[in-house]
Amino acid sequence: MAQEDADSIQVVPEAGKSPSGAMLRSALIPGWGQWYTDHKIKAIIVLGAQLALIGNVVYYNQMAVKSNSTDERDFYLDYRSQFTWYSVGFYLLNILDAFIEAHLWDFDTGPDLSIGGSPGGDDGIVIRLCWTW
Repeated sequence: MAQEDADSIQVVPEAGKSPSGAMLRSALIPGWGQWYTDHKIKAIIVLGAQLALIGNVVYYNQMAVKSNSTDERDFYLDYRSQFTWYSVGFYLLNILDAFIEAHLWDFDTGPDLSIGGSPGGDDGIVIRLCWTW
């Protein structure tokens, strides 16, 4: 029995990406979870968009501080609040996207899409759709 175990070949499946690890990475630095799941371009876009939204929050806050009239100050504070909500929403979507990408990391995205039953079976009607490149 020991000889059989030593001679047998074990196939170790490739480890997937951890969804909780991707979420934690994206929570710490937006885009890091996308980078972890091998979506490098998306990670750069997410980080850039999050920095742009935070930059708008800072800009409108500085403009509100520098404003002379209360109407102008209220205008800038409204935009600051609006971009703050955009930033929070985008941050949460970033975390959700990293979670989903980690779950679907080993999903087969090959070009062969097929639907159908067994030809000649007792099913009656067989519909087959094949898409190959």
